[in-house]
Amino acid sequence: MDGRHTAPGSGTAPSLPAPALPTAVARIVGRDGDPAGSAFLVADDLLVTCAHVLVDGGYGPGDQVAPDFPRAPGAPTVTGRVLAEAWCGPRERDVALVRLERAVPGTAPLALGPVAGIRGHRVRSLGFPRQAPPGGHYGFATAGDLLPAADDSGDLLQLTGANDLTTGFSGGPVLDEVTGLVVGMVTAITGLDAHARGQGIAYATPSTVLREVWPALDQDDVSPYRALEPFTAEHARWFRGREEAVDQVLAGLAGGRRAVLLLGPSGAGKSSLVQAGVLSALAAGRLPGSDRWRPVVVRPGRDLAAALDRAGLADTGTAGIAAAVARLLAGDPAHDRVVLVVDQFEELLTQRGAGAEPEDGSLDALERITAAIGSDAALSVLLVMRDDFYSRLSAAAPRLLDAALPGLLNVPATLSRAELEAIVTGPAHDLGVRFQPGLADQIIADVMNTNFRTAADLRAPVTVLPLLEVTLSRLWERRTEQGGHLTHQAYRRIGGVTGALTDWCDAALAELDEHQRPIAQRI
Repeated sequence: MDGRHTAPGSGTAPSLPAPALPTAVARIVGRDGDPAGSAFLVADDLLVTCAHVLVDGGYGPGDQVAPDFPRAPGAPTVTGRVLAEAWCGPRERDVALVRLERAVPGTAPLALGPVAGIRGHRVRSLGFPRQAPPGGHYGFATAGDLLPAADDSGDLLQLTGANDLTTGFSGGPVLDEVTGLVVGMVTAITGLDAHARGQGIAYATPSTVLREVWPALDQDDVSPYRALEPFTAEHARWFRGREEAVDQVLAGLAGGRRAVLLLGPSGAGKSSLVQAGVLSALAAGRLPGSDRWRPVVVRPGRDLAAALDRAGLADTGTAGIAAAVARLLAGDPAHDRVVLVVDQFEELLTQRGAGAEPEDGSLDALERITAAIGSDAALSVLLVMRDDFYSRLSAAAPRLLDAALPGLLNVPATLSRAELEAIVTGPAHDLGVRFQPGLADQIIADVMNTNFRTAADLRAPVTVLPLLEVTLSRLWERRTEQGGHLTHQAYRRIGGVTGALTDWCDAALAELDEHQRPIAQRI
């Protein structure tokens, strides 16, 4: 394979991507005046391209080069220098970076996204083939699998249906049309073999390799750590270390069980466990049997019927939840069972009437849930509640508690060292970001030492999760200050596990203006 040989073809272009893509792509013009390939901005004044593109243009490490930006306002040409310290030759990883003498007005750098999970996604690039107009043209393909390298040249991402990617696309960004993030850089296009096979296959250097070459490259703005926010289905890929708890809830739902009551203390990660763990497992078919589960997730607030209506179960206030489930499934042939998740279920128990009992609207909601559990609808109900509300539920809705008792589950009270290691290192590893040696072990040890009773058993209380997630989020935010790595220095700067929350609060206060800060202090 070779970035200079191709099997030309044509494809059907979908709608154009976000405007940032074309303005961020530069053309590398050789010393002979002919286009040599593409490059793209990964910082305001930093281009990444293939080393072979620069070699083809007559350039090498330390040389000056003058790329132009045909799609930027005024089509400017900006001088830059090939960074010798980042050079990986064509026979190595084939990556080079060019530091521009200034930022290019009207452009914005492209964010790098993860490669994991993109198989089958439609991707696009912008290149400058000889037959293209001066502004270049788009090429399209479908993301395939990562091909492990036999040497130290780095993995390659295979692209299929890549007939559009011809000479002039090498060095161009590979934009995932699903996420809008760059997942690689076009490196090579195959030519036909002796049997006319291989047409439409191209290869890209994945974003993980680009980050290994230059760790300071930004990788999307989405943190894999959630601070005080719950993990949802959107973040399921980064929800780690809770497999045992997920399996317990799945076992509770197995066999068509009608209700599961999941209890746990505040801060135990109940919402994350259900939304990013259990629901993702159901969608992936982890439970045996033929049921295809349709999740409906609500937080009751003051009006359960309105919350259910917004979530797709309409008119439950008059017809009941079971009838709404039947209507929903009748219009959704892709699913044959609903799992109704009532998160923060204790909200129905905190709305007091004139006395100590919940107000009438809450009591009606509890009765409707009880009736739904007792119906013959294709429905399982998962109630997620703080454990300190158990006695209040027993007093307010004994029939509901009786219906849910066979499926009563408690979130495991502690986390093992292996679970903590998965929580700490798994999300960063997924995005190709490395911890300095010994840092992950230090974080885990500090977490365990927050409670001497559990530390003796090499475990940590599950309620430490919010503090741990704040710590990891603050550490993640500082990775760009440390060359893209997670470092001991940054960990010390945020105060470690015990000081990260204070650091986070101080940073939040610092963002307030002089009028807002006194209000926050009074609150």
